[in-house]
Amino acid sequence: MSERAKYDEAYGPGRSALAEVMRSVWGDARPTELGWMNFVTWSELERLAADLPVTAGGRLIDLGSGTGGPGLWMAQRLATTLVGIDMSPPGCAAARRRHERSFTDIAASFVASDMTRAPFVDGAADAIMSIDAVQIPPDRLAIYREAARLLSPGRRFAFTTYDHPDPPPPDGRRPGRQLVPDSRPLLGAAGFDVLRYDTIPTWPDKAIEHYRGILERRDDVAAAMGPAFVKEAEWGVKYAKFSRHVLIVAERAPTHSPG
Repeated sequence: MSERAKYDEAYGPGRSALAEVMRSVWGDARPTELGWMNFVTWSELERLAADLPVTAGGRLIDLGSGTGGPGLWMAQRLATTLVGIDMSPPGCAAARRRHERSFTDIAASFVASDMTRAPFVDGAADAIMSIDAVQIPPDRLAIYREAARLLSPGRRFAFTTYDHPDPPPPDGRRPGRQLVPDSRPLLGAAGFDVLRYDTIPTWPDKAIEHYRGILERRDDVAAAMGPAFVKEAEWGVKYAKFSRHVLIVAERAPTHSPG
């Protein structure tokens, strides 16, 4: 199953059993009400918000916005407008519903698009965020270059992702995904200065507990979201320990061309 098909199925109608797993494993630490397709806690969202100095009314772009929760929360917190970009049309539709239901005080739109080819002119964003998404497409450098294109010099890209300083064995490598030992050299090549690179301490122990919770409810999860996320949990129990969950803040360099 392709990555897009996997997320299209997961973002379809119906209540997800993953929300129950999240509450049982993470309690109030994770923002369940903002969605369940990531491993970011309230603490990480607060840190990202603190590292995104955006003038009120500016444009925030969320790459890999999914069902929109973290991006909408961030735009509300920073008093910006929001443009979410995600490969999944059902994900964008779910984000629009979330906006209409819970975040009517901000201006937001959601565009189904490849993250490496956003339909906006150079310098269109005042800030860019991404939550556990840039590792999904096969070319991470292309995403970082696109983020640099969308930002003017001095503007920031703040995000979470997964690096692989110790790659998993061959049977644990996921087809179509690029394993990056350390994102910082790629960000530099794309035209960014890295201001922060922090390892998120809840990974992998909490994630493995989370994956085990999915496997305990495998029938409910498969019924709500399709079988792909059960397979991901089977992968995660074995191989999450080979990755590093990182929070990165990068600033568009003043002279480097990302082309």
